[in-house]
Amino acid sequence: NPRQTQIQMQNFSIEDYKTGGIVANEIGTQAQLQQNSVHGIGTNASVPQTGIQVGFGAQGQVQNNVSTNNLGGPGPYCESSSSSSNFNIVEPPANTNVQLQNNVSVLSELGFATTAYQSQIQNNFISDSMCNGVYVVGTQNQIQNNSIFHTDPTNPNSTAVFVISGLNNQVHGNTINESTYGVASESATTVEEGDIIINVTYPLSGT
Repeated sequence: NPRQTQIQMQNFSIEDYKTGGIVANEIGTQAQLQQNSVHGIGTNASVPQTGIQVGFGAQGQVQNNVSTNNLGGPGPYCESSSSSSNFNIVEPPANTNVQLQNNVSVLSELGFATTAYQSQIQNNFISDSMCNGVYVVGTQNQIQNNSIFHTDPTNPNSTAVFVISGLNNQVHGNTINESTYGVASESATTVEEGDIIINVTYPLSGT
C-alpha cells in the first residue's frame, strides 16, 4: 500500500524557486492548498517552472491561490512537456478528481495544464498566458466558468482553451476575451457550450 501523506498549506508566500513553487506528488498524497501566493522568476528561469502542481497520483483541492510569472527558459514553447505553467495537474490515469477552483493565474506560458482524468478547473481568473490559458490532455475534465483574458493575441497559435487529446472533456460557461483561438479541440468528443467569446480571431475550431 502507498504511504499516506497529507499536505496542508495556507497563506504561504513563495518566490524565486528554480522549478516548482508548491509541488504535491505521488499516490497516497492528499493536498489542501489554499490562499497561497507563488511567484516565479519569469524569463530569467533556465528551465520550465510550475507554480503549483498536483501530480503522479496525488489528489486534492487547490483553491484561492495566486500564481504568477512562470515563463521559464528560452520559450514560449506552447506545448505541455516543455512549457512553464502557473497550475499543473500531471500524469494520467492515476490523477482523478483534482479540483482547481477560484485561483488566479497571471503571466505564464500555460495558465492551467492538465494531463489527468476528471479534474475540475472552475471559477478561476486567467490572464496574460503566452500560449494557452487552459491546456488539456486527458479524459472527462471539466473546464467551467473561468474568466480567460488576454491569451497573447499577438501569438498566432495562442488559444484560450486547447483540448489536445482525450475523451469527453467539457468546456462550459467560460468568458474568453482576447486570443487568436478561443476554444480549440483535436478530440471529436469534446463538448463545448455556453462560452462567451469576444475579441478572438477564431472563436471555435478543431475536430
